[in-house]
Amino acid sequence: MFTNCFVKDLSGAASSTKHPAKEDAASGISRYLIDYWDDKKAGWMSCFNGMGIGGEFIAAIVPRTTSKARLRVLANSKDKALITAFEASNDPLGDPLNVAKGTATPNRTGKEAGGA
Repeated sequence: MFTNCFVKDLSGAASSTKHPAKEDAASGISRYLIDYWDDKKAGWMSCFNGMGIGGEFIAAIVPRTTSKARLRVLANSKDKALITAFEASNDPLGDPLNVAKGTATPNRTGKEAGGA
């Protein structure tokens, strides 16, 4: 089985809700897992199962408090998996958006009307 691991040490316990990752164009990752370190169980626990990273991908996860995160490459079409960035950060959910039934959803800041 092909496995490369990339570990991000968070220098102490920190809340994590997303894991941005970037893959080099010469790489061909097609299957990967993101794990977090569980201090209570003294072991790695899976929190994201993905297919393809590409130039940039953000894996959003359920909030976790952890001291480190790991990206494990399970399948790659090239000789080496080349990760150029792997981070762990906390991104709060933000303000809730409550729209009454039958009314238009307001534009999001920075987005064109009708855009994604």
